[in-house]
Amino acid sequence: MAVNFETLVNEALQLSLEDQARLVTRIVTAMSRQDKDVLPEDIEPLTDEEIAEMLRPEPMTGAEIVAAGLTGGWADMGIADGAEWVQEQRRKRREKRGW
Repeated sequence: MAVNFETLVNEALQLSLEDQARLVTRIVTAMSRQDKDVLPEDIEPLTDEEIAEMLRPEPMTGAEIVAAGLTGGWADMGIADGAEWVQEQRRKRREKRGW
C-alpha cells in the first residue's frame, strides 16, 4: 500500500512527543541495519551509541528557544480557538476511520 509522504509526515507530527521519539528510534535503527549497498555512498549506518546520543535531550536556554523561533501560540499557527480546533481534529479523525 503506497502512502503519500506528506500525509505520513503530518500523521507522525500528530503523535505525542514520546511516540515521535519512539518512531524516530525505530526508523533510525531500521536504517542503520539496512544493507550498506542500499544507502547512499555518503551515509554510513549509525551505531547504537550514535543513535542513543542523537536521542539524548539537550535542554535549551530561554534565549536559545527565542533565537530558534520556537515561541508562539495557537494564533501563530492560524488557530483562533484551541477547543474548536481540537474538536475539528477529532471530527476529521472519526471521519477518516469511519466511526
